[in-house]
Amino acid sequence: MGDQILRQANCALLGQICKRYQGQTNSMLQAVQLHRGQELILAQLWQQDGLTPSELAERLLVQPATITNALQAMERSGMVERRRATHDQRVVEVFLTPAGRASQAPVEAIWRTVEECAFSDFSADEEHELHRLLSKLDANLVRLAEQRA
Repeated sequence: MGDQILRQANCALLGQICKRYQGQTNSMLQAVQLHRGQELILAQLWQQDGLTPSELAERLLVQPATITNALQAMERSGMVERRRATHDQRVVEVFLTPAGRASQAPVEAIWRTVEECAFSDFSADEEHELHRLLSKLDANLVRLAEQRA
């Protein structure tokens, strides 16, 4: 297989793996009434409750409008609530509700299930090598983004 064909095959495979991984995770998250990306917002709030929507967008590398739409749905489902900051009424902060806090254990169990399946026949050395290679790939893409900025 030529270098260019191999690169194209690797890129296609990487995309396919990401879609399959995300698809399995999303399918399982529906069982706990969460939609794509909402678990990532919750994960940020499990680490630090009371973040602003713009802080969430920055941490998750998405547009603020994406966070706003997700938060509206999450408020309707009772997972989070938005409140005006006591230090500045212009600032909105996002807080977990009891349901949002209670979702942590089932979401983390879903993540573990998918991870364990995905890496079930990998040795520790293979996992380390995959991490090294993916980190290198990520660094290359970050460098490209920085050059274009």
